[in-house]
Amino acid sequence: MIEIEGAKVLSWFVKPEKISSEIKFSHFRIESNSEVILFNEKEKTSENLTEKLGVRGKAFLSSQEEERASVFFFPEGESVCKRVDFFFPKEGGMAMDVAEYSLGFGLSEDFSAHAKNRSVIVVDIKNKRYVFINSRGESLSSSIEIEDGAFCYVIDDNRAAIADRERLYVIVEGRRALYELGDIEKKNNSPISQPLFGVGECGGYEWLAFKDEKWHSSCILVSIGEKETLGFMVYEFQE
Repeated sequence: MIEIEGAKVLSWFVKPEKISSEIKFSHFRIESNSEVILFNEKEKTSENLTEKLGVRGKAFLSSQEEERASVFFFPEGESVCKRVDFFFPKEGGMAMDVAEYSLGFGLSEDFSAHAKNRSVIVVDIKNKRYVFINSRGESLSSSIEIEDGAFCYVIDDNRAAIADRERLYVIVEGRRALYELGDIEKKNNSPISQPLFGVGECGGYEWLAFKDEKWHSSCILVSIGEKETLGFMVYEFQE
């Protein structure tokens, strides 16, 4: 029998970020509307990145460190996204590097995305397609049954998850598994409204934990490590 510590599982959960039209890091700010503008709030200057780098679309911060930040741009209607890496050397100044990735489909206005450590997953609700691109530029793309209100979550370079109000998909090393949510929604007496994802180790397994923020009775645990990969269990929280 696998022993699970409920308090440990609860400590894993985080809310996936929504795509933002404004991103801040250090003393810089990016605003993304019809054009992408970089503001240097320390020097009170601005720069049009749409013109300089050819990037536009909704911007989303992927990773941020003391001397580095990565931002993805998703232009509506296009089949590519761009990742811009910003470097802030200790001696001052800023440098940028741009990489372009193929999505494999033209992006509609109805999509969700999440990025982490220069990997990104994008799910297009209208086109019912998703693509997962890791930091090396390797991609996995496929059609998917998905409804409005979808969320996605990058675990690491080779693992990710997608959820809507009815189902949870988990991707591990190119394999994808589907988990229907109807029974657990009834058990918690609440449909999916705000998914929460978490990753951690417990009972000798590495887990992806999934629940809604209103669920207090139980959650889903999916094995994402080497043991029983993509096997799952419903964990009941103690009252």
